[in-house]
Amino acid sequence: MKEEVQNQKNSYEEVIKKQSTSKSVVFNFKKTWTAYVVFAIMIIISFILYRYVQKSTIAEIQTEFDKSCASVVNRIQNQYDKLDQVILSTQGLYYENMQVVRDYFELYGAVPVKTYSHIMSICFAPKVLNSQWAEFHYNALSQGYWTFDLHPKGVRDYYYPAEHIVDYEKNKHRLAFDYATEDNINQAIDIAKRENKHISSKFYNIRPDTLSFAIVAPIYHKNTDFSTPDKRETNFFGSLIMEIDAKDFFTTALKGTDINTFPTDTSLIFCFEDENNIVYKSANSYIMENNKEYVPTVSSKLEINFSNRKLKANFYSTPNFVSPIQANAAIAVLLISLLISVIAFLLIISLITQKSRAEEIAEKMTASQRRILDTSKDIIAAISMTGEWLSMNPASLDILGVEPKQMIGTKITDYFKNLFDIKIWQDIVDAGNEENRVDLQLNTKTPGEYKWISWQFTISKIDNVIYAIGRDITIEKQIENEQKLRSKQIELAEIYGREATASKNNIMIKLNHTLRNQLTGILGYVQLIADKTYDTQEELDMYIEFASESLEHAFTYISDSYEAALGDITAFNKMVVLNLQNTLDEALKLHFTTTQEYIKINYLDNADKAHFVAEKDIVVEIFESIVQILKTDFNIAAIENTYEGVTEITIEAKVAKSIAQTFDMFNKNQNNIIDVLKYDDDDILITIAKISSYIKTMLGMFKLEVIDDVNNIVYIFITFPLVEKLRMDP
Repeated sequence: MKEEVQNQKNSYEEVIKKQSTSKSVVFNFKKTWTAYVVFAIMIIISFILYRYVQKSTIAEIQTEFDKSCASVVNRIQNQYDKLDQVILSTQGLYYENMQVVRDYFELYGAVPVKTYSHIMSICFAPKVLNSQWAEFHYNALSQGYWTFDLHPKGVRDYYYPAEHIVDYEKNKHRLAFDYATEDNINQAIDIAKRENKHISSKFYNIRPDTLSFAIVAPIYHKNTDFSTPDKRETNFFGSLIMEIDAKDFFTTALKGTDINTFPTDTSLIFCFEDENNIVYKSANSYIMENNKEYVPTVSSKLEINFSNRKLKANFYSTPNFVSPIQANAAIAVLLISLLISVIAFLLIISLITQKSRAEEIAEKMTASQRRILDTSKDIIAAISMTGEWLSMNPASLDILGVEPKQMIGTKITDYFKNLFDIKIWQDIVDAGNEENRVDLQLNTKTPGEYKWISWQFTISKIDNVIYAIGRDITIEKQIENEQKLRSKQIELAEIYGREATASKNNIMIKLNHTLRNQLTGILGYVQLIADKTYDTQEELDMYIEFASESLEHAFTYISDSYEAALGDITAFNKMVVLNLQNTLDEALKLHFTTTQEYIKINYLDNADKAHFVAEKDIVVEIFESIVQILKTDFNIAAIENTYEGVTEITIEAKVAKSIAQTFDMFNKNQNNIIDVLKYDDDDILITIAKISSYIKTMLGMFKLEVIDDVNNIVYIFITFPLVEKLRMDP
């Protein structure tokens, strides 16, 4: 045998040695094609990731750029809207008042002019026909103007002279300026008058030294109808004209404050165009002006609404707008993906190489392993996680009498002898522990026959399979069960022996009490006879003396036997008065400490106040055993029967079917319990027998009754002495 093992060992070593020196399979496409396919797929995925990151980066940059552009546009738009709101509120003066005079206009217009530095002036220019000029000129001078000379001079059909203007001190030279001579503003006035809305002029030097634009708002005569173009022409009164410094306007709109700054503006190059003329450009626009070859990463063209006009806003990114991380993110992802692809390819090649070598080694070792599997006396099998046999070696035929092919596809639970073993199996699967050792009973092909199998279950979560090795231990279990049975029989016999001794001694005590009472009476009567006078006194004295001696001897013998009996009855010599509820509470506490199970007791008819006489430790153990057997909540009633000197206790419970059957077995076999202990697999029968014996030893009674076979309702009747039995010399 040693030689065979050595030869086999040498053959395995040779196989492994040859395989380690065999030619590499890296270039064997038949074996490594999966690695190349995976490598190609990962390369494709790498470029897909590259394009995805590239697009995501571009989108992120574009979103950030658009937010910055929108910020600039919104600030310009908001600033223009503020100016438009100023002229709108000034326009309302002429509809709320009968006449707006110089002082009222200058007072109202002073605030916005001082608030917004880019407002060069706000003036009211009424429409004055040439025929009305003399009267208008007189009225203007009457408002406090020292001079009101129309300029540019000339005779025209109508005039738009600046009548009221703020700030007056800065714009004295603009007083009486005829805006009808300014083609751009005159055109804006006509559009505003015709359409009844605010009009923005184009950007130009309204004043010789300043690039500016004007906002024009029409004024109609109060309480007139100007719903149609013709009526507007007829009822037109004049215009409000706001002249705005373009550079100061854009600078004010774009600059931040101490609370609200806009650092993103430095990452943008922008300019604003009006009719293809640049009216404002950012301070960093020189970047594109000095470098004609510079191509911005992103750019955008937006529009800003200046009333009727659309101001074009052109935006370009600066060279530092895109961070190096954003610029190189796609390339970095591509390089990392390619590196991972190469590593994965090499890893797969390595695994395939190892697998190929292992398979070749396994092929050469399979034959000997198969022989071991086929000749093993133990069951070697694979089981699915649902309990189905996936494979089985021939040992199943020897142990269970079932062919391996017949077992494959069936479930292991189909062969279990009882439900308890099924639960053990399910607990093993649910727990998922890798190694599990358990002894289970399996039915064989022969009806009524079963085998004890010692199982070693190995759960492989990777394969999702349970590998099982089972050894037949039926003989060992039979020997073990026989030893347990003998132990239980000996234990129960000893308990019954103590019960019989206690019963005998109790009878002896009662007999002694009776005989001693009778002998005491006889001795009294003899003593009375002895006191009488007879004719033949000597003869009578002699007989009386003999009778007295005999009675004394009998009395002495009975007394000695009583002392001996009293000395033997020591099984339970600590009998005390106990309260039922207190005793049960201790039993429940002991049960909970052992099993962590909570059992509820329902006391009926003041049973919790009942008392009885017994040894405390033994009674607590008895009740704990009863709770352990019932395994359920139960009702209890108790009556103190003073007439018979006992406390009668009744327990009612609904139990499992197996418990009710065990109760029936006890009732039917009370005279031969030792013989039926072999059917007591759960040790319930011997526990009941011990409870009965202990109670009887303490001068009580015990009885079981199953009153409902369908619902498994059981009653337990127990009596204990109500007072302590006489155990002392009379």
